[in-house]
Amino acid sequence: MIPLRSHLNETCRWIDARAPRERLLLALSLLAVLTMLWYLLLIEPLAMRKQALEAQVGPMIATVAALDQQAVAIVAGAAQDPDAENRQQKVLLEEEVSRLDERLATLTGELISPQQMVTMLEEMLKRRRQLSLTRLENLPSEPLLEPTTGDSQTETMQQRNLYRHPLRIELSGSYLEVLAYLQSLEQLPRKVYWQDLALSVGEYPLAKITVTVYTLSLKEGWIGV
Repeated sequence: MIPLRSHLNETCRWIDARAPRERLLLALSLLAVLTMLWYLLLIEPLAMRKQALEAQVGPMIATVAALDQQAVAIVAGAAQDPDAENRQQKVLLEEEVSRLDERLATLTGELISPQQMVTMLEEMLKRRRQLSLTRLENLPSEPLLEPTTGDSQTETMQQRNLYRHPLRIELSGSYLEVLAYLQSLEQLPRKVYWQDLALSVGEYPLAKITVTVYTLSLKEGWIGV
């Protein structure tokens, strides 16, 4: 530890001995390196994970919506002409929708629940004593599938949806501590995702980050903060 501290002191003295223009160039170079590390170590992996989730969930939600619409059409047709063929088609469609519902439930089972997300974020923050939470804001849940309106039969068939539960947090502390905290979120066994990320760097090594994290659920329920 002592040799490292001595080396850092020598580096600081060397920097202080530089001309103002050279110190400015060194500061800009350091900021560029930190920005590149930020992107390579955090932003790029998180973006790839987000894209993978959307690629997995999007087609499934669209399929459920299409099947629901077909089932509603068959129910309406059966009311006018209740023959055996319409009834059989309705049964087959309901079975297919049920199987897709099970796949959605399996997917969301890998995610942390909205009720647990706030507690988990706060517990992880307690382990990072050099970080401080400056803001915690619960945002309204968002349906991934736009709701439709219609008669009672249609509304009953359209109860399936997947909801995004976002939470905006603002952290301040050392750049490396902020980076380590976000990396620890990425490595959780129960998945948490993000949709917005803003970083402002103050006097080195301090930084402030605002990030919106979210989980997914089949229920609209509020997270609670």
